[in-house]
Amino acid sequence: MVILIQAIQRHADYWPDTDTFYPERFRDNHAATRPKLAHTPFGAGGHFCIGREFALIEAPLAIARPRRRRA
Repeated sequence: MVILIQAIQRHADYWPDTDTFYPERFRDNHAATRPKLAHTPFGAGGHFCIGREFALIEAPLAIARPRRRRA
């Protein structure tokens, strides 16, 4: 069995206007209105990404680095 993550994350029942870029839809206050596994950027269950914790720590640092250079 293959589960297509891209198909789940574009399902119209869980995500209104799926073709529009709307990053606020992934914030925690919107999470209560959809099923738990409707958004799984790092997989789920026993086969989730082992780099999840590193990515969640490194991403804000990588975004902040160019902003620091401009100041």
